[in-house]
Amino acid sequence: MDNDTAAYLVESRSAYIARVESEGGKIIIPGPFDAQVDIDTEDQYEQFCKGADIYERVTGEQLSYVVTESKSGLPKRHIRVTTGFPMDDVFRIALQAALGSDPIRELLSLIRVMHGVGDPTVFAEWE
Repeated sequence: MDNDTAAYLVESRSAYIARVESEGGKIIIPGPFDAQVDIDTEDQYEQFCKGADIYERVTGEQLSYVVTESKSGLPKRHIRVTTGFPMDDVFRIALQAALGSDPIRELLSLIRVMHGVGDPTVFAEWE
């Protein structure tokens, strides 16, 4: 991708954050031990449940997670996962994808990483 595309990704991220905040939402940036799984369908949620079960059985580590209904309602959900180890952005995105997160979101997050965009993965939440 060219420099114009990289500039667009940075600008669109900034515009997105500004829009969410102007609408009364809050941007959640994951910490080093956190992943954010964006569920849009029941199939994706089933993938999350299966993936979490496999992760726990294979690693012996129980995932800690909180499920919240998305602003647009069920079946959409946000799942905030906490692991016992720190993750870089690429590992976080891979884990999110493996746990059933929206594939387009994760692809765009990888493109942001490729172009050096900070905080490539965020959640927008409303109370």
